[in-house]
Amino acid sequence: QRFDIKIHVNNPNGAQRKELLGFFLRNFSKDYAPDAIVDAMTFITKEKFKDFSIAHLQEVITRSQLDDISLVQSITSIQTDIDTFNKEFQSGKRKLGFEIEND
Repeated sequence: QRFDIKIHVNNPNGAQRKELLGFFLRNFSKDYAPDAIVDAMTFITKEKFKDFSIAHLQEVITRSQLDDISLVQSITSIQTDIDTFNKEFQSGKRKLGFEIEND
């Protein structure tokens, strides 16, 4: 087995995020009102969620179920976590003396 090969997988685009969220929701559709699912699937296509990976999309359902919040609230919560991480990561790079691109 080789561990020196890296494969980069881009985050899904809006249409792909919608399709993947629908795929992950297939076993949970009875837990949500149809309108809530439609709202979440429309909401996730917005450009501001471009940093969502496939794992983030799975987390939408997990967080919604565990925290007893709507899918849209879960999406918003995860985006806040991503924004916080990115901000702290950039700050950490500055403290270590790395040049930051696109600031």
